[in-house]
This record gives sequence, structure tokens and C-alpha cells, in this order.
Amino acid sequence: MISLDFDPSVGKEIMKRCLAFVISRKMFNEHTGFAVMAPITS
Repeated sequence: MISLDFDPSVGKEIMKRCLAFVISRKMFNEHTGFAVMAPITS
């Protein structure tokens, strides 16, 4: 779990820092330079 800043955002939501789960594997992240994450919302 990491803390992310989703700004700039699209739409009318007020975006701020929130928690997210990293769901991609380390090998994918290192190979592509990207990570797949799922934000945790209430």
C-alpha cells in the first residue's frame, strides 16, 4: 500500500492524496517503468 497524489484530476472530484494498492509485480514495474495500482476509496 502506498500514498498517491492523483492531481491533476479529470472531472469534478476534488482530488487529494489517498491510499492505493500496488497490484502489479515488481518485475513488471522494473521492466516497463510503470506500476498498476488500485485506489482505495470510501
